[in-house]
Amino acid sequence: TATASGWGGSVAGGPTTVGVPSSGLAPFFNLHRTRSLRALDLSYCPGLTDQALMAVAAYCPSLEFLDISGCRGVGDLSFSAVGGRLANLQTFVAKLCSQSTLTSAGLVAISRAPRNLKRLDLSGCTQLDDATLSAILKQMPCLRSLSVGGCVDITDASILMLNTCCKQLQHLDISSCIHVTLQVLLDIIHDVPTLTRLNVSESKVSNAEVKMLCEVRANCRIVKNQFRPPQKMKVRIFAKPEDKKKKPPATGKDAKGKGAKKK
Repeated sequence: TATASGWGGSVAGGPTTVGVPSSGLAPFFNLHRTRSLRALDLSYCPGLTDQALMAVAAYCPSLEFLDISGCRGVGDLSFSAVGGRLANLQTFVAKLCSQSTLTSAGLVAISRAPRNLKRLDLSGCTQLDDATLSAILKQMPCLRSLSVGGCVDITDASILMLNTCCKQLQHLDISSCIHVTLQVLLDIIHDVPTLTRLNVSESKVSNAEVKMLCEVRANCRIVKNQFRPPQKMKVRIFAKPEDKKKKPPATGKDAKGKGAKKK
């Protein structure tokens, strides 16, 4: 397993740890030992570029797990390399990759080679639409987990593809997909018997409809976390009590007046 962190990233593989310059990963992945690497987490590495990820795809053909979430320096070239070379890939996570260099063509390209992909997470990839997702799903019959949360252009049209293309699906996350309707979710639950978890948080599915979905499939967990904006803090201001003013000393006239009263 290899992990990367920090500016440009650092990769730990086997007994050594190698610093990765922002110019690319090719010098490191040219080592013979990395050809057997199976898992690589490069998430949130600001220095990761297309050149670097293309080197990963070229020198690590055995990769089964790849996470490039939040890597804003990669685009269509990287996704094409991943889809064209990593035939053994089973998990691909690319959350929050909404950069302009990544288009529908790059997203579709990830489905070319890894026909055994089991988990795909494109949450927050706002450029993902129905046509793109449908083209991806047609090439992924073994998919078991799909996350497209935050992809606001996704509608019933592409989600319905799961009924025919992904019969082994177990987990589905469509949180914040506000255009997916209850009727399609009922169809999914009915036609995909392997589904065990459905996330509909921040969608238009009401609590009553969630209850209906649970009644249709008792063994499918429906998750709905309602967003609650942070409450304004109530600030109480306590005024400092004013010091009691000392009474001025009695004048001569006041003293005579008091004396007269006593008499």
